[in-house]
Amino acid sequence: MAKPRILILTHEYSLTGAPKLILDIARTWQEKAEMRVIGGRPGPLRAEFNAFAKTAEFSEFFHPEPKYAVFKPVTRSGLRQAFFDDFVTSFKPDLIYCNSLSSLEMVAKLPLPAAKRLLHVHEMGLSVELAQKEFPGLISSWPDHVITVSDAARDSLLERAPLDPAIVSRIFASIPAHKPAAKPMNPDEKTFLVGGSGQTNWRKGCELWLMVAAALRERLGDTVRFEWVGIGDAHSDKQFKIMAQTLGLEVSFVQATSKPLDYYKNFDIFLLSSWMDPCPLVVLECMQLGIPCAGFAGSGGAGEEIGDTGIVVQNFDIEEMASRLADLLQNPAERQRFGEMAQARVQAEFNTENQAGKIWQVVESMLDARNVK
Repeated sequence: MAKPRILILTHEYSLTGAPKLILDIARTWQEKAEMRVIGGRPGPLRAEFNAFAKTAEFSEFFHPEPKYAVFKPVTRSGLRQAFFDDFVTSFKPDLIYCNSLSSLEMVAKLPLPAAKRLLHVHEMGLSVELAQKEFPGLISSWPDHVITVSDAARDSLLERAPLDPAIVSRIFASIPAHKPAAKPMNPDEKTFLVGGSGQTNWRKGCELWLMVAAALRERLGDTVRFEWVGIGDAHSDKQFKIMAQTLGLEVSFVQATSKPLDYYKNFDIFLLSSWMDPCPLVVLECMQLGIPCAGFAGSGGAGEEIGDTGIVVQNFDIEEMASRLADLLQNPAERQRFGEMAQARVQAEFNTENQAGKIWQVVESMLDARNVK
């Protein structure tokens, strides 16, 4: 029996959450489906997709702009029809998998063939509103089914887009299952490392992270150190570093890396300071390492991930967060207990094999409706 053909649209091939998630999911489907992938922007993950799927970049479907044109065109130049036909039309996809609202640009600008349409939403709040403005009506009219990565993301989407709730499923984001040894707790340790991670943009709440760090430093003095993994954008990074200096904080800044777990494993606590983060993979990665995590309620899916295995503070209360972090840092037995609970929670509820299986069930039901197996 022929394998179903799935065309995956991902907004970029970067090391960020949504592209990493669909890469991990697609890897589990290699024996079940034939896949092709279009990425909106280049990045290191394209080589990893190439291991099991034919790939392309969005720009490859269009003729380049004239090099010496006096007036640059506002929109992309014409479609390279032969390339499109070879990559998309001849593939005859049974299902088009649009991985994030950002990927809707490809839906809007490519003449995609008729197929079942699945939209995987990794965004919430302002990101949904911006997508509504950029692609009017597309969120509600294009998909046959929608998956969100958390309850917070589902609620946010339904508040902002006229979708039938019956076609919107919540399937948590996930990470590949493995169980490293939990971080050992040394009751005699004299210094602690509090970690943060992510691109230094407004959504990640870098200033909030620094203000909590300053409040924590007031409580624990030189016994606490701070490290942020994921520096990359020069302008935002400069602002972040200047704010740290203004607050009198010494922060170790680590460039964006393909091996962030090499740094996460040294954290005593991970603090997620995002204002808006639907289901951050970094929380799951730290939990799997046995590192207690802390975050703010109302910021997205972090509270759904952490549950009772760490700290969740209401109302973005900086002083309460600093106090609870200080208490936990000074209680190695409690950190050990939280770390073990966090590992067990990730293994049970957020591993890729299980979550990819749930998404595959959605795919199968959509294909069954079209009599494709």
